[in-house]
Amino acid sequence: MVNLSTGAGLYEPIPGALAEFCEFFRFGCGFIYMSDYEGDFYLKEKYASYDEQKMHSRLNLRSLLGDEFFMSLSHKKQVFVNNETSKSKLEERLCMIFDATSLLFAPIVDQNMTLMSFICIIDRRGQSRLDISHFNFAFSILYTISNNIKLVLYKRGISRTQESLKSILDNMPIGLCINDTNTRDVLYTNKQMTEKYLNKEEFLSRLRFESSLKNSSDESKKWEMQSSDGSWYKVISVPLKWTDGRMVHITSLVDITGDKNQEKLIQLLADSDDLTRLPNRRKLEKDFDKLIKSGASCYLIFLDLNNFKEINDTMGHKTGDELLISIAERLTDSPITSGYAYRHGGDEFALICKGFERDMLVMVEFLLNIFDESWTIGNRQVFSGASIGISSFPTDGETYDELFGCADRAMYAAKTTLRTSAVMYNNGRLQDFEVYRRVLVD
Repeated sequence: MVNLSTGAGLYEPIPGALAEFCEFFRFGCGFIYMSDYEGDFYLKEKYASYDEQKMHSRLNLRSLLGDEFFMSLSHKKQVFVNNETSKSKLEERLCMIFDATSLLFAPIVDQNMTLMSFICIIDRRGQSRLDISHFNFAFSILYTISNNIKLVLYKRGISRTQESLKSILDNMPIGLCINDTNTRDVLYTNKQMTEKYLNKEEFLSRLRFESSLKNSSDESKKWEMQSSDGSWYKVISVPLKWTDGRMVHITSLVDITGDKNQEKLIQLLADSDDLTRLPNRRKLEKDFDKLIKSGASCYLIFLDLNNFKEINDTMGHKTGDELLISIAERLTDSPITSGYAYRHGGDEFALICKGFERDMLVMVEFLLNIFDESWTIGNRQVFSGASIGISSFPTDGETYDELFGCADRAMYAAKTTLRTSAVMYNNGRLQDFEVYRRVLVD
């Protein structure tokens, strides 16, 4: 009893206590079985003062006893069989299973009253091994051994639970980090966080800082953040008390770079023209609205091909499509217009000119020059001039619709010349671009 109560090395004194118990009370055999929770019980410890018989290394107690008797064991403190007394059906079966005439059986159950282990002390000799006066003393010793075994099993259960939890956390496709709210010291990281992010100290420092900054309340917070290598992450941070009472943040990190790239691709397709791959009218409106909100001065240049319908009618729609593609490629390849050109629809294109008046003059001159030349489509030279209208922000309007309306009216004024030309809206007064440019030069 003293050895069992030391608490150090819970299982170590049990085999010795089992042997001493059997010798003191003159029982021939003693054994301890433990369950695998799948119905089988395995021999964990044994003591025998004579030849071992029916001391199975493994047995299925449920099948040997039957469900009813097996379930009843979980609700008994002990089963005691003295060879001088009559036996119940359960006691008879236990004696038969273990080839015993005297038997002391101590079940060990968990919190759910499930039999997880048992101690059985038996004797096969005709003489009684234990009189009733010694029974309580004997059972108190078995009860103490049982409690030690139960503690061992609970400890192992906790260890298995911890191992299972660690395995689950380490194999989750998210990074987990627990840090002290005040000091931001890292208290725990799972395998995903350790392997993928722990070498990114700058990123983790920022993560811990943002967790503390964003999550000063008792509620969980969600946000997205990008690392220096361009990767995107969804972050969820939850504050709680740690085991020692301090406040911590449990922060989970999910790599959403693939989703972001997919969103970017979808956005790109939504903002692109299918034929020319130039940004479309939708993208033009969004970009121009951003410029307007920034307050930066800029110009909207709108152009329409002069004889596109004739090209389609005489040379075919395929030639017309190839012409539009060639124009888009020229606008994309030139440093003057690259990044500023859009397909507005049909045979219409638009350009945004950021900056000063001289930048707009250079861009319009470039457009007039390229549309004065022929376009090589296959083996043919195709001529297609353009009519260009120009409006400026904030002089000619304060919204995209107002500015486009001005540029559109200026483009139609240019179209009356039947040649490649440009017209400035110029604060409500339509003015030929060449005249406007000469006035500036002079």
